Amino acid sequence: MPAPNQSDATQSATSLDVSFRAQLEQAEQARRKGAINDAIALAADALASAQAAARPDLVALAQLDLGNLHRYVPNALESFRLLHAAEKHFRETADPLIAKALARQGMTLGDMGDHTRALDLYREALGGIEAGDAVTDNALAATCYGAIGVACTQLDDFEQAEQAYRKAIPLYDATGNQESICFVYNNLAILRIRTVEKMNGAEIGHADRARVADDAFAFIEEGLSRNQQHVRSIMLTGALQNSRGNLLAALGRLEESLVAIGDALSAYREMNLPRGIVDALSNLGETHCKLGNLDQSLQYLQEAEVLVHQHQLKDHERKLQQLLAETLEQRGDAAQALKHFKRFHQLETESQRHDTQRKLQQLALRAEIEQALAEAKRQRERSAELAASNQTLDRIAHEDALTGVSNRRRLDTWAGNQPAALPTGFAVALLDIDHFKKINDTHSHAIGDAVLREIGALLKSQARNEDLVARYGGEEFVVVLRGVSGPQMAERMERLRAAVERHDWGRVVTGLAVTTSIGVAAADGALAFRELVERADTALYAAKSAGRNRVVTAA
Repeated sequence: MPAPNQSDATQSATSLDVSFRAQLEQAEQARRKGAINDAIALAADALASAQAAARPDLVALAQLDLGNLHRYVPNALESFRLLHAAEKHFRETADPLIAKALARQGMTLGDMGDHTRALDLYREALGGIEAGDAVTDNALAATCYGAIGVACTQLDDFEQAEQAYRKAIPLYDATGNQESICFVYNNLAILRIRTVEKMNGAEIGHADRARVADDAFAFIEEGLSRNQQHVRSIMLTGALQNSRGNLLAALGRLEESLVAIGDALSAYREMNLPRGIVDALSNLGETHCKLGNLDQSLQYLQEAEVLVHQHQLKDHERKLQQLLAETLEQRGDAAQALKHFKRFHQLETESQRHDTQRKLQQLALRAEIEQALAEAKRQRERSAELAASNQTLDRIAHEDALTGVSNRRRLDTWAGNQPAALPTGFAVALLDIDHFKKINDTHSHAIGDAVLREIGALLKSQARNEDLVARYGGEEFVVVLRGVSGPQMAERMERLRAAVERHDWGRVVTGLAVTTSIGVAAADGALAFRELVERADTALYAAKSAGRNRVVTAA
């Protein structure tokens, strides 16, 4: 059987890439629909395909998505392991996706309540996608700032949280992600609601409290307005109306709170979202109880109780049992109230036991994550050392040891990467130190070397970052500029010639004077780099023939 040819291999790789990315896209679609287990299965299949094909790049992509999906289960340890493995690959290959892997690891730590270390990872991720005032990945930067806002909120640093949220908004706007902007406005409103709740009972002026509340209302209205215009998300409507209800309740406006929570309940019912429905029913029951509407309160709480048992929502049951007991006690039904109080205390005991177990599990989990973080830190340090070492080797390989400018090897490498004919806007100058042999013969080769070093320093001080300055050989230097015409190049070289002539050469040795001759040639769109250098060399010869210490431009 003949061996498969290169075309077959290429087609096979392309087919794998297409099917692999389709699997990850299907997993993402399942996540958006809330089918997390289906999403995990699809992403796990994609990972297995990539591993079977021995494609480390695709393995890392699958680990990145699968690790994120495990956050929803939640399975923090598996999430962190997968994301850490992806980060390791991205770091080794200098892939920008490392920032996304770091951000998602931060979110995993945040899920565990470790918001301080999560912040460190978010900031490191941002460092990888921010270059000065520019951002290379608006979507990821927005996600990081949003996550920083959540972490700072949990740490009660409301000022930093707000700054982060406000940075996220224009970044989401740049990507057209109106849905996330609405959620950010909801989060800003939650910051204000928590502030109002802290003000209740404190000696705070009514005007200050009203100002904070007005801000919260404005954020909610902005979120609702954008949702109505751009998104039309039922989930957003429920979240924002729920925040409005919480704000009104914090302000003691209970009747109005009932209307907002009722709107949230309608949205949750439309989505058939059991947790949201139970939350809203519980809030309605609690508010009606405060208003003395005990029959209405009991009706909402009992409907919530049915859903809690139907959907096994144990995390909601404890509060619900407490509310039922309090409402029944106020109605004078002591026997039923006692029954719910007993159930509440039973759940409280179970919760404490589960909390203890969870804390023990988290201690073990944190130990593993601590080890992974330490390994990641060592990897980053090794990468930094390797980068510094490579930078040093590159400098040694491409820098002239005596003068500090580029050497002939770097010049040849640059020239080899240029088109056959240099476009207009390029100019080349050849610079030669006048009577350099006489300097060596009169003052010694050590002084000659010192002159070369000084000339190298002068050339670098006059050059822009994009200019190429190289030692061409002996006492000759070449300067390549882009974005200049022939006359502009001649003008710059005249300034350089004058700077060399004015230089304090007496510092090198008493009585020393140094001048240079320079030939200039500008690209016309038809000459190769080698031909341009030859023209500059001809102009340099003309400068020397005319008496030296001058600039001549090729005809």
